[in-house]
Amino acid sequence: MSIARDISDAGHQLVAWIKFDGSASIPSSGTSTVGILASFNISSLNEISTGRYEITMTNSVADHHMCVVASASAGTGNTDAATFVHDSSNQKFTVYTYTSDSGNLSGSYTQISAVAYR
Repeated sequence: MSIARDISDAGHQLVAWIKFDGSASIPSSGTSTVGILASFNISSLNEISTGRYEITMTNSVADHHMCVVASASAGTGNTDAATFVHDSSNQKFTVYTYTSDSGNLSGSYTQISAVAYR
């Protein structure tokens, strides 16, 4: 039996994923899809402040106890990124992107991905 099958049999599943361009002109509120390169079960993406992205799922889950994993990359030859994720509700989560050498929030990463499991 595969690991994916074991996870599914245990009642856990992938509930949403997104890949987006954090350097795009993403609005701070509303139901924007600007910057989204590809996604599943995502209705909107907003940049709340520099390097802080609120992601809203189309279909909510039973509660806010999700496991969300994120990564970021600025492309070749650029500063390494660090990410932090906060699951704020059963329909939204927030991804923070930092420049790993300075620890400052950064909105310059061109490839940001997040996956949510429940």
